[in-house]
Amino acid sequence: MEAILQSPLGQTILEHGVVTIGSTPDSQLVVHDARVSPHHAILRPTEQGYTITDWHSAEGTFVNEQRLEPLVPRLLTAGDHIRLGETAFTYEVREGTALVPTQVSRPEDEPAAPVEPSEHMTSGADAQAISAQSAQTGYGSVSQKGYAPASQQQPGVPPGAPGAMATSRAAPPPPPPPLQKKPPSNGRLWKKPRRWKLIALIAFIVLLVGGSAPFLIFWLTTVLPATGATVTVTPVRQHLSKNYTMYAVTGAPDVAQNQTQARVLSVTTKAQSKTVKATGTGHQDAAQAEGKVTISPISGTVPVGNLQIPGNSGVNVIVDVTKSISSGSQAFDAYAVKTGSGGNIPAYDIDSSYQLVVNANVKFYAQNTQAFTGGQDAHDYTFVEQSDIDGAATPLVDQLTSDAQTAVQQQVQANEQFASTPECTPNIKANHKANDRVTAVTVTVTVTCKGEVYNAQAAQPLASGLLKGDAASQLGAHYALIGDMVIGTPQAVTTDEHGTVTLNVSAEGTWVYQFSDAQKHSFAQLIAGKSLADAQTLLRKQEGINKVSISTTGGWGHALPTSVNDIKFTIVAAPGSQATPAATPAATLTTTPTAPPTPASGKNTIGKAVQVGNTWVVTVNNVKTSPGDDVTKPKSGNIFIIVDVTVKNISSSSETVSSLLMFNLQNATGQQYAEVFTGFTNPPDATVTPNSVLQGQLVYEVPSTDHTFTFAFQSDSGGSDITKWNVTV
Repeated sequence: MEAILQSPLGQTILEHGVVTIGSTPDSQLVVHDARVSPHHAILRPTEQGYTITDWHSAEGTFVNEQRLEPLVPRLLTAGDHIRLGETAFTYEVREGTALVPTQVSRPEDEPAAPVEPSEHMTSGADAQAISAQSAQTGYGSVSQKGYAPASQQQPGVPPGAPGAMATSRAAPPPPPPPLQKKPPSNGRLWKKPRRWKLIALIAFIVLLVGGSAPFLIFWLTTVLPATGATVTVTPVRQHLSKNYTMYAVTGAPDVAQNQTQARVLSVTTKAQSKTVKATGTGHQDAAQAEGKVTISPISGTVPVGNLQIPGNSGVNVIVDVTKSISSGSQAFDAYAVKTGSGGNIPAYDIDSSYQLVVNANVKFYAQNTQAFTGGQDAHDYTFVEQSDIDGAATPLVDQLTSDAQTAVQQQVQANEQFASTPECTPNIKANHKANDRVTAVTVTVTVTCKGEVYNAQAAQPLASGLLKGDAASQLGAHYALIGDMVIGTPQAVTTDEHGTVTLNVSAEGTWVYQFSDAQKHSFAQLIAGKSLADAQTLLRKQEGINKVSISTTGGWGHALPTSVNDIKFTIVAAPGSQATPAATPAATLTTTPTAPPTPASGKNTIGKAVQVGNTWVVTVNNVKTSPGDDVTKPKSGNIFIIVDVTVKNISSSSETVSSLLMFNLQNATGQQYAEVFTGFTNPPDATVTPNSVLQGQLVYEVPSTDHTFTFAFQSDSGGSDITKWNVTV
């Protein structure tokens, strides 16, 4: 069976080997087409026939005008039309064609003439040239124009070289009879021996004789395939950390609007009263009684001045006549001559006619139609001070506020917490106000406490869903969550006049690239038969691969096996996020730590929490050594020290932890060691929300002869506040 690529410019016989197609000279089939990528596609033989695989080309590879998915092989059948850019081929299969030499016979003394290159194709390394003036047959390359003169020999190809083909204008001699090969007993067609094996054998003999056997042996181990290979792949890991805004509403929450349930709680206590004595004291001086006296002239004119008139009770009254009056009646202000309550004469105590002592001709009638008032005797009295009212109210307010807070707290349901501290308002009433002249006052008090709570746990799934959506849109379908997402405790930011609480929720997680069986199979096809170096270079260019290592077994060399079935893939399990938020606290009005952390000092104990300033509580959980793993190992004579730490944010704002900037390790001489990032640990690098905890591991590579170290935490880069632990391994 013989496979052929046929095009308007000629044909190419596929000789049971891998054929690379592209626009660069290193391709085995070079296509001069502006729309063909440097490494466009690859043809590979299988037991069922040839497959074609698109190699992430820019313009795509089309079979029967259907674009191929990159790296997914497509089995070709006879008559399939293949298009790369603007260049088209037809895949043909000839059954029972005998294998024959690929060169026509020519005189020994006649130089080979070049194959004229077409505008679309030339020959690369070991490539088969497709010429517009030649046609490939089962018997070799036959010119359509005859032999060319010797002066037309192809540049760069010496006479008689395998790549030189006759294109003389003379009529070509008839082709030699085909070489007949019988199929082997198992029924498979005979294959022409691969040229590289013959070349390798000749080179081996020549170099062995020339004393270069060690070099040749080394070279052969790099190109000869092993019988088995294990490819260990560390996938790309992406860590996402987001802060989301959500809302707690008192009405029906709408999940599509990132809303969760909120409730307003209110409690008013029963009234309690308390009576206390008035403590204010004062002295009242004696005061004159005052009133009005009406003067009606009888004869003459009553002059302006003070008239002293005696009343029937014997109390003398001074009438202040402010204007003279000769007729009619006029009321004037008057007051009792003597101070005290005795001047409070009744109405009509003055009710008779009088004449002036100095002028008997002036007569008038005087009368008080209303009693005189305001006359007081001198005395001491008691009155209400404001402190009397406050003193009676304060203990009542304190007791009732505590009762109201307890009652509000009892209304909080599981997973609810206050958006802010409940507000308690006292209502104080007294039966007398300050300065009232009484001997006692009674105060009555009630207290009303109001607060809004929201369902904190219901907000966390919303944040989880948002983070999953962001991961899907940013990373794509090939990534999967490793471990659990870390959702922080929702923090209330503001509450508006309608009772809507704005919440801030942090969410983070780790996603790792996932490889399908089809991708692994494509990778195996890509590296089959390649050297270790070439295979690693090719794999590192593939999407989703972070690190790769390859080990081979069996066979004469270290190159990858030629069969994809002998290439196995191992995917390194990537750790998920290690950050663990503190448990969601129950809604409380006050908090008191039961075991306060130890203040920072220079002699801190491993395993014990240490408070660093007003922001962090740091715990060095444990310290251990490690030889590394299959992917990451320390240099000879060194070991890895792994420090497991936990940091808790005790401030009221979100803070960022940087393992590189905030932690360091140094030996007894003061030499500092740089942090090593590995695939088997997770450093503590993240934004930590208030009251949340972050756990991680820091890895340092140190000499195995060193055993005493100082591990330090510096909360402010460049600051002097450094917390240290003595470490011995």
